[in-house]
Amino acid sequence: MKLYISDSDEKVPEVEEKFDIVPEMDECDQVLILPGGLGAFHALFQAIDQRIDTIIYNKDMYYASVIKNLYEAYQKGKIQQAPFDYLDIESDLDEIIRKLEEKENGKTNNGKTSKLL
Repeated sequence: MKLYISDSDEKVPEVEEKFDIVPEMDECDQVLILPGGLGAFHALFQAIDQRIDTIIYNKDMYYASVIKNLYEAYQKGKIQQAPFDYLDIESDLDEIIRKLEEKENGKTNNGKTSKLL
């Protein structure tokens, strides 16, 4: 599995040491969005647009308002396909690592999200 990690000041050596990290999103099988600035938000929306399996590290509820707005836009019909079909939102880094390991070993959650917030 090739993993793309969004730009962030947040460092995740536990992930970087275990997985094949690629420099470009178009080379990846999975995206990990970390709390960050405009680059992280850009990567999040690019992953949504390209429908790439994505885990959002929602540390300290960083992405809560974005997730809520995406959900409301989908509910109101402003977004045609539910982005939650390929987004997984997690606030626990150990759980993210477990899910990435499952994905790497061929076990997936079939596009089901864990906790929204």
